[in-house]
Amino acid sequence: MKQPLLKQPPRTLSRPEFVSPLTRERVLRAVEELGYVPNLAARQLAGGKSASIAIIVPDITNPFFAAIVHHTQRKARATNRLVLFADSSRSAVEEREATSSLARNVDGIIICAPISSTKSLISLSRGVPIVFVNKKAEGISSITIDQELTVKLAIEHLIEQGHNQIAFVPGPKSSWSSRIRLRALAAVKNDYPLLKVTLLKSYEPDFEGGQQCALDIKSTKVSGLVAFNDFQALGIITKSMSLGMAIPDDLSVVGADGLPFGETMLPNLTTVAAPLREVGELALDLLDNEINGFTNKSIKISPHLIKRASTSIFQKGNRGNSS
Repeated sequence: MKQPLLKQPPRTLSRPEFVSPLTRERVLRAVEELGYVPNLAARQLAGGKSASIAIIVPDITNPFFAAIVHHTQRKARATNRLVLFADSSRSAVEEREATSSLARNVDGIIICAPISSTKSLISLSRGVPIVFVNKKAEGISSITIDQELTVKLAIEHLIEQGHNQIAFVPGPKSSWSSRIRLRALAAVKNDYPLLKVTLLKSYEPDFEGGQQCALDIKSTKVSGLVAFNDFQALGIITKSMSLGMAIPDDLSVVGADGLPFGETMLPNLTTVAAPLREVGELALDLLDNEINGFTNKSIKISPHLIKRASTSIFQKGNRGNSS
């Protein structure tokens, strides 16, 4: 008697509007009782698609990219799709190898902070749609965080706190975001000609890179610092405090990303925050548009400043006193 019902789950779960309410109720009850799981391989054979997408990130240990993967995966699973991911270890070679390999088995690829040339990635994707996160390129759908606004919010916050000598940490030389930020930094310096900005060398955008940065700036007079990201800022603050510096009295630190740990670390982190859930979900929306043949589109998301305890008003007599 129940045999015909077993043929109904795929149709009921994927197109519930075409199933009668009574049948839908019976099927959902049976799904719960039997632990039914949709067969993605069968769906691929029936629809000509793999029901899977891929995400390539430069460093999965970086909470920024882990958050994007998490939010993209949650949305993809809501439509019964599998998400594969690869960590390129910030290597252009590994990024290209991952693109070439994954393109054989997925419907589309999201590439976060790509460092390879756009031309090479398009070629290696073999016609499979791709979307960039945090890089804008001609002919590619992309979602980017407004890097110009990120720099403006961070530095103007320190200026408002009375800091006149500020250190700025650029990102990796291969980073599109870093190149945009450096242009934005030049514009901000023009707007504030009395501001003294020390452009530091590039450090790895992680905790260890932040620790190395802290060692290098200890002997300088800067009283404020803009880190490349929150992960790096955590390393800067942790190492600076171990070296006897008071945060924020000796050094006010601003991060970028808005990662959850910034709210719980001590002192908690002032940061220019991006809506990471929105980034992950919109990246998937853009990829779906590409898969379905729509024109490519670029979206720029505005970050916002979150003021916390890692920055404070500059006190005369502390570091950065130019008198």
